[in-house]
Amino acid sequence: SRRELERRQAEAARDALLDLQLDLSATRVPLELARSIFRAADKLWKVDAGSLSVYLPEQDLVQVVLNFDIIDGQRQDVRMAEFIGKPPPRFRRVMEHGGELTLRQPPFTARLENVMFGDKSRPSASMMHVPIRSQGQAVGMLSVQSYTPNAFTEDDLRTLQGLADHCGGTL
Repeated sequence: SRRELERRQAEAARDALLDLQLDLSATRVPLELARSIFRAADKLWKVDAGSLSVYLPEQDLVQVVLNFDIIDGQRQDVRMAEFIGKPPPRFRRVMEHGGELTLRQPPFTARLENVMFGDKSRPSASMMHVPIRSQGQAVGMLSVQSYTPNAFTEDDLRTLQGLADHCGGTL
């Protein structure tokens, strides 16, 4: 039933959050923090790609901590030549206004505002972007993506924001 499904999803979210808290207590390195967040996300959704970036306000720059994508059937870290640069439009919007859920129906092409990495021949169908905050200030952005249409819901966006909120202080 729908209520049973919602109960199981809430339980999974709680378990993922507890695991994340344990991970965070042992983590002080941003890359390890990013891996911990994505491990938690993997327990909740089928995540094909993801990105975690931090904002450097003094220079008005964004630094990529971790990007990953499924390439040739394997999840791989994606090194970007430009791992630091000016914040793209979506990054600024999410930092200022909060999370965004993007669900696209095929056929779709890469949007100009999407910063492509990994397998650039496959634009994502479903994307969630949320700000990472520390003491009320946005300090970065977390995004998870799926090649499956309608992979995420507004509830999922709130859950992802919950994961991001747990990480702000550590970051």
